[in-house]
Amino acid sequence: MTNTKRNDARLSKLSGEMRRGFEASEAGNPAEALKIYQGVLEKARGMGLESGFVLWNLAIVADNLGELELAFDYVHRALATDPLAQPFRNSFDIVVKRIRAALADEARAVDDPATPRLYDILASAGEADVMSHVAMARWCVAGGDVPRAAKLAEALVTLYPGDPDSWRCKADVARASGDAGTADECMAEAAVRGGMPEPFAVPGVAQG
Repeated sequence: MTNTKRNDARLSKLSGEMRRGFEASEAGNPAEALKIYQGVLEKARGMGLESGFVLWNLAIVADNLGELELAFDYVHRALATDPLAQPFRNSFDIVVKRIRAALADEARAVDDPATPRLYDILASAGEADVMSHVAMARWCVAGGDVPRAAKLAEALVTLYPGDPDSWRCKADVARASGDAGTADECMAEAAVRGGMPEPFAVPGVAQG
C-alpha cells in the first residue's frame, strides 16, 4: 500500500508537469514544452512506464519546431505503444506529409545533408513516394554516387511507370552518367506521360 501511494504521488506530479507542457505549447513556446515533456518521459521511464501519450505530445511540439526527424521518432514510438490510437495515427500521417513536402521542395539543395536521413525515415516506414525517391536520386548524383542513383531511377520507372517524374528522374541520371541516348528516350516517355519541366541541375554536370 505504501509503495502504491508513493507511485500515485509521483504520477500526480508528472500529471502536473504534463499540464505545464501543454500550457507552454498553447502559449506558443514549443521549445519549452519539448523540454518539459522530455523531462516527463525520462521520469516516467524511471518508474517503468512507457507512455504513448507523452511521446505523442513530444511529437507534436517537435513538429511545431520543425524538427521532423525528432517528430517522426516520437510519433513512431507512440504508435508502437498503441497502434490503434487514431490521434497517434493522424499525427504520424501529418509528419510523413511534412517530410515528403520537405524532400519535394523545389528550393531544397540537391546536396542537402538531411536528405538521406529523411529519405531513410520514409523508406524504412514504407512511406516514401515518387518525389522522395527522386530527391534521393538527386542527392546521390550530386555526391557522385551515380550507380545508386541509377538503381533508384530504374526502380522508379518499374514501380511507377505512369508517373512522368519517374522518367524524368531516369533521364536526369542517364544524362549525369553521359548516356544522352537513354536520357532522350526517357524524356520522350515523360512527355507521353505528361508535362515537361526542366531537368534538375547537378553542380559540375553539363545539361543538354
